[in-house]
Amino acid sequence: MKPVSILTAASLAVGAITVSWFIWSHYRKRRGPHPAKEWIYIGQIGAINLFPIKSCAATNVDAAECNKDGLSFRNIRDRNLLVLDDDNKLGSAMTHPFMLSIKTEILSENQLTLSAPNMPSINVNLKQILEGAEARGKSMGGYRLLLVECRPEHHMWVSKVVLKRSNGLRLFISLDPGLEMKWWKIKRSDVYPVMAVHDKSITELNSRLPESEQVDHLRFRGNLLVKSESCHQPFMEDDWTWMKIGKRSGKVDDTTILKFTEPCKRCAIINIDALTCKRNPNYEPLRTLKRFRTRSHPLEPEMGIYFDVYKTGKIFIGDPVYVQVKTKVDEL
Repeated sequence: MKPVSILTAASLAVGAITVSWFIWSHYRKRRGPHPAKEWIYIGQIGAINLFPIKSCAATNVDAAECNKDGLSFRNIRDRNLLVLDDDNKLGSAMTHPFMLSIKTEILSENQLTLSAPNMPSINVNLKQILEGAEARGKSMGGYRLLLVECRPEHHMWVSKVVLKRSNGLRLFISLDPGLEMKWWKIKRSDVYPVMAVHDKSITELNSRLPESEQVDHLRFRGNLLVKSESCHQPFMEDDWTWMKIGKRSGKVDDTTILKFTEPCKRCAIINIDALTCKRNPNYEPLRTLKRFRTRSHPLEPEMGIYFDVYKTGKIFIGDPVYVQVKTKVDEL
């Protein structure tokens, strides 16, 4: 009986290994192409930005978790909150420029403070709001979000800042988008997890602008600013297919790997100065960008690139950045 038992156990072990390999292989195929083994060092992470409220001001952090849905800090996700008007339309700085004056400070886990010029600050405790709350569905351009409404005092505060009256806008918490992935029928740029901009490209754009109209990287609302070495050229990001951030420490792999999805096509929102909330009367920098960065559409110049998250991790300012370019993609 012993030989039979040993043979049976061995067969079961081989079967389990085979099934595990099949599941792993199928999962890897669903993730698409894999990065090649060779990486090109280009520079480091110069800034990390979260936008806790969609279409409002950036929050700069020294480090952030990067998971499948993008960046987070102290359990506050990028675009974790959003604003709707009385017609349930999404609030945007394009139509409500004063949204850019709303700044957020992430105080602790699940808690942030909102501030704006000439207004007292107000706290938003996501954990308290979510306890026992009911979520509502909101369809947006082919995908669906689950939203939880914030308190009346939050609605009033946002309305006073943006509309200069005590009503008209409401603040909502957007639940983990992964919960509703099955509803996403089309790819949309505003749900891509991570957007990066390249410092050399912004410098090149500024060289074409009058000094009084030059802009910094925050005008383009990227999550990551990549500061490349002096030997690299502006807009080299057009050829990036993969990005690896961080480095391996012995046997511990602390890197984050991002997979290119598409370039970021720019609209007139980049003409709004976040400090003054006013539109540039000369339509800059969009007008200049259109003169040399309309690669795929005459009205939509490109600046920055979107990524999906292939391997999660933690990103720090100063982390080394490695890329792979189109000629080095390993189509496994």
